Amino acid sequence: MPAAGIRQNNLNKFAMFAGDILLILLATQVASWVRFGTSYSIFTTNTGASFFTMLLYMTMLYIFDLYNRNHAAPSAKNAIRTAVAVGSAGIVLVILFYTLPHWEYGRGIFLIQIILVWCFVFGWRALFFFVFPTKPFKEEILILGAGSSGKTLLRLLENTNSPYHAIVRIPLHSGHPFQSIPDSDSNPFRTPIPIHSGHPFRLNPDSPF
Repeated sequence: MPAAGIRQNNLNKFAMFAGDILLILLATQVASWVRFGTSYSIFTTNTGASFFTMLLYMTMLYIFDLYNRNHAAPSAKNAIRTAVAVGSAGIVLVILFYTLPHWEYGRGIFLIQIILVWCFVFGWRALFFFVFPTKPFKEEILILGAGSSGKTLLRLLENTNSPYHAIVRIPLHSGHPFQSIPDSDSNPFRTPIPIHSGHPFRLNPDSPF
């Protein structure tokens, strides 16, 4: 991945991460307001529970790969993935609150919080991808061999879910310095070779080869 792409990807992750922290804290406070009124400050009354709840939600979102820009786009599948992540955090919290009852939220706050966290987190990602609809970054590769299996490999790489982008195919003629590499026709699923910016074999896509 180019350096600019790496920086942009890291900025995207940081933005989603920071937004999640703020929205989880907001969901916690709003849940307490819905249950007890705006005069109730849950961060003062339940400081430890509030902090650990936020940390656990963030951990579950990370485990379910919801900070990967290629996998976090709003869709029915990711709505379910977000619900499972939030629900898993809820199960762990129930066990924790049972073990440490002095940290326990009221049941009303807890249930409202889970619903709000799911809505806020998924809604934040939908807004984020609406405002920043950049395409996922793909690693550019060079295909050695232009036979039938080279074409098959190219079709696989052109799949929208592929993390690679083929920039050119090079036919291997007799006596070619790379002729010692096994012919791609014998293994159409061999590992592609990454080609980075400035690499001597990074050719122009309009090359006749």
